Amino acid sequence: MIDVNAAGIGGVAEAFQRAAALSPVAVARALNATNAKVQTQIVRALPKQTGLKAGRIRAALKREAASAGHLSAAVRARGPYIPLKEFGARETAKGVSAAPWGKRRVFAGAFSRGGRFPNRVALALGGHVFKRLGKKRLKIAITYGPAIPVEMVKDASKAAYEATVARELPIDLNRALGSVLRGF
Repeated sequence: MIDVNAAGIGGVAEAFQRAAALSPVAVARALNATNAKVQTQIVRALPKQTGLKAGRIRAALKREAASAGHLSAAVRARGPYIPLKEFGARETAKGVSAAPWGKRRVFAGAFSRGGRFPNRVALALGGHVFKRLGKKRLKIAITYGPAIPVEMVKDASKAAYEATVARELPIDLNRALGSVLRGF
């Protein structure tokens, strides 16, 4: 004969109620752990994609943490399009050679120095790379390369983000929920 006694069920129900109350905390922990891993993967992917150093990328990224009341975590980037002078620009007879997007190429007609070849002198314009906008001498504009916020959401960095979330979030969620439930 098997005797089923429901006396112990009240404690289990109470444990589930406490776990349900603490589960947003566990989910927030999991989101924050995965978000940190995502940021690392983005910092690893963007130098090859943009041609910038990892320190410059790390400075432009900001991680927003999740909380029990706000179950959303994000990596945000800020910053403008970056001038070509940041990509090892050097002037040649055909234009300026620079390496934005991780690949060196010549920007035909661009310039960073003034005068006739071979006696060109540096201009007092901050070392920027310029391109003429028309036939007039002073109609010039700075030439830009990539912007970190734009590059972060495409190509290799987007693939790294998606792969990291798909791989790590279930693991981190299991770990965080397990730690909350272990306390009961």
